[in-house]
Amino acid sequence: MSDYLAERLKAHAAEQQRKKQAETGPQLLEQQSLQTRGEAFISMNARSEYEHLVCLLNERAEQIRSELGNLPEIVVTGSYIQIGHVALHHYFEQLIPTEPNNQLILSVALAPYKSFMVENPPQAVTHKLTAGAAPDCSRIVWVGIGAGVGSLGEFDSTALAEFGVHMLVEYYLAQTK
Repeated sequence: MSDYLAERLKAHAAEQQRKKQAETGPQLLEQQSLQTRGEAFISMNARSEYEHLVCLLNERAEQIRSELGNLPEIVVTGSYIQIGHVALHHYFEQLIPTEPNNQLILSVALAPYKSFMVENPPQAVTHKLTAGAAPDCSRIVWVGIGAGVGSLGEFDSTALAEFGVHMLVEYYLAQTK
């Protein structure tokens, strides 16, 4: 008789487990599917969104140059934008194009070839971000990563370009007092 009760309890426990899996299974599969879709979206679009960001940074720098003339001199190159003796450096790394792992670094510091001219160069300000997918996988967003950078938040490329140029101008003004 006790074998019968033990078997019934085991069957009941198995049935409860099946019900629980049936309830959470589709949600888990849907969540995994969304994550996979997001990772694929990031892998396919992060590099081109970085290139778009660089275009936006360059356009904003050109706009400032046209409004100011050449004082201070603004130089736009492939990897940085320079105002006077300081520069906003931008670098994107996606080691494996089919992986969503990537990193964007925005840093303001002395311009290349200027730091050796200064005895005590000022501290660079660096922000690390990663490309992520918006919840609906319709666009790339840039999210702050690393220690103390989480408060940086989430940006689309237009807002991040504006933030980067603002960071450059503020650093320039602080260094030319």
